[in-house]
Amino acid sequence: MKKRIKNILLTARDRMPVIYTTSLFASAWLVNLSTRRKIRGKGNIVVSKGAFLKNCSIDICGNNNQIRIAPECVLRKVKFFVRGDGHIIEISPRVRINRFALLWCQDENGTLAIGEGTSIEEAHIAVSEPGSRIEIGSGCMFAYDIEIRCGDSHSILDAQTKKRINPPANVTIHDRVWIGMGAKILKGVEIGSDSVIATGAVVTKSVPSGSISAGNPAKIVREGICWNNQRLQDRY
Repeated sequence: MKKRIKNILLTARDRMPVIYTTSLFASAWLVNLSTRRKIRGKGNIVVSKGAFLKNCSIDICGNNNQIRIAPECVLRKVKFFVRGDGHIIEISPRVRINRFALLWCQDENGTLAIGEGTSIEEAHIAVSEPGSRIEIGSGCMFAYDIEIRCGDSHSILDAQTKKRINPPANVTIHDRVWIGMGAKILKGVEIGSDSVIATGAVVTKSVPSGSISAGNPAKIVREGICWNNQRLQDRY
């Protein structure tokens, strides 16, 4: 029976539907537009109608998870890694990921959302604890070696009470934020719109709109700015 299902999948891979649910084919490897899928569990949904995916992989182990990739997205070498139940990864129209990204959800009921027209060269984005959220706005521009996370993945305890002292906290990046290469955005941070995060910055506190942050830990070095992705010449 397994051999028969495998043969059916291989024969139909070029006309495979854009919506895939594991209630039909659990634990199956699928190939479509150079995208490898390994999905185990029930009620998982992947929607990618009108999007271009090349050399991507989708690895889900859990139930009732959703990955929704809107039309006109272009994703290259993106790995979706989902463990647990009830996660949602939502990628809005015209998002571009040009080199590599690891989009990671773990535990339960996490949310990772990327807004319309955002471009990413290379990033590791991790929703690593129950009920956590990472939200990235529209028109953002990320360089490479970017890391964004809303938790520490492991526990730090008070030595006397044994209570955990490093809970997760959501990350919100508003519209039109430019993040330079090697920057790290840590839990609990909110970055206001039209801001710039400098190369190598480690952002541990929230950043107001229209500002530049630099350093480790990052500090505001200038306010009252906006930015443009073109190299405009000074006019005198």
